Amino acid sequence: MQHHREVTWPCDQEVVEAFAAQGADEASAPCAGVCARCPDWGAEDADVGAPDAFTGGWNGPAAALSAVEAVLAVGASVWLLGAAQRHLARPAGPLTRALCRASYAAFVLQGPVLIGLALALRPFPASAGAKAITVGLIGVLLSFGLGTLVLRWTPLRRVL
Repeated sequence: MQHHREVTWPCDQEVVEAFAAQGADEASAPCAGVCARCPDWGAEDADVGAPDAFTGGWNGPAAALSAVEAVLAVGASVWLLGAAQRHLARPAGPLTRALCRASYAAFVLQGPVLIGLALALRPFPASAGAKAITVGLIGVLLSFGLGTLVLRWTPLRRVL
């Protein structure tokens, strides 16, 4: 059995018109305000939405692609760990030891830190990409800083 999937792009005017015809207002349309300023991606493409053997379903090519992808993902992870062990294994200095000690505390604290930073940056009129980079950079520094403080000044140092 072949599965047919329709592919619609975020700027597909027909989707917006169909959505509006169902009684939705324009402000809640999937790409309100975006369709007017972005190109009509794939409109001339005859293959858009056409199913192929690799998109899924119960067939040989999809199963082979899945198997190859799994082997590559595991192999790449093992190779990366081996490369890191070979090339990054050197005597640790005081900063490296402190960061290693604080790494689990930073892992535990990263959720609230990242969510808090994302919420704090919401009102700023920057792009999503700029906010993501800012949250990532500040989040890593803040997580490790807070992790170090938690390990230094609280009784949690025995647990973490």
